[in-house]
Amino acid sequence: MSGVTGHSFPTPFADPPGRGLSSPMLNVAWATINFIIGAALLYFGKVSLQRRFLVITFFVGFFMMAFFLASHFGTVFAAAH
Repeated sequence: MSGVTGHSFPTPFADPPGRGLSSPMLNVAWATINFIIGAALLYFGKVSLQRRFLVITFFVGFFMMAFFLASHFGTVFAAAH
């Protein structure tokens, strides 16, 4: 996740797709989509209810921090250029 460091990185949403650079926030959004799909697979798989709550709590905290870091470092790098 280059987004949390504030750097641009290619995503499928860039222009041209997969080759152009996306903003740090868009990079974190793309990573979030991937993690949500992974979490859904874990949630609907054969995992205990207590484990599901722990995984969901972890993912919510992880993504809140990822978006905060992407925003912060994106601002820092934009000011440096």
